[in-house]
Amino acid sequence: MLSNRIWDSIYQQSSPGYAEAKRKLVDSQSRSSGQASAVPVTPTQMNKAVQFKSTGTRMMTQKFADGLGAKFKQDKTALNQMLSAILDKYDVEAARQGYSNDLALALVSYIGLNSRVYSETKGQQALPFDQNVELRNAIAEYAAQNGIFDSMTPRHRQEMYEALVMVGVFTHLLYETAQTKNDPESLKLIKNMAKQNLKSIGITP
Repeated sequence: MLSNRIWDSIYQQSSPGYAEAKRKLVDSQSRSSGQASAVPVTPTQMNKAVQFKSTGTRMMTQKFADGLGAKFKQDKTALNQMLSAILDKYDVEAARQGYSNDLALALVSYIGLNSRVYSETKGQQALPFDQNVELRNAIAEYAAQNGIFDSMTPRHRQEMYEALVMVGVFTHLLYETAQTKNDPESLKLIKNMAKQNLKSIGITP
């Protein structure tokens, strides 16, 4: 089974802004709740805090495919095509909702999909976009007020976006496959993978 260690290792090597963003997020979360309320921000400020201009090419698919292919003896070209298809489908739906290239929405989707796997949810659709958007707005507002992604260039934001989408969706696809096959051992391993995915961004399920 895929290991979160592989995803995290490949990602951190290619995105130097990742560690700084995590540090700012942790620091801001630890501030006293007794501080004065944050200054309200506009939707434009929220979008600027979490969105990016795409390079027009995929930044992470080949790196992920190379790492996974070498580790699990799988065809790298096929893996690259699969990961690219995951991103293409996600991008279309995000754009349809008016949130193209949105790091906050990718983060919420990642959390929602991994949480669904960890809780072993059955018989219902994964977190719908309208619910994701409500949580997305909360994160975007928080990011605008605290500047947690300000140190990241558009390129680094795109790398993080692609990594979050690929890991979240792919983990969920593995879960659905194991459910269909009624494979308890695989379900156990995938649940642990989802747990590690969540822990990698500071969430302990």
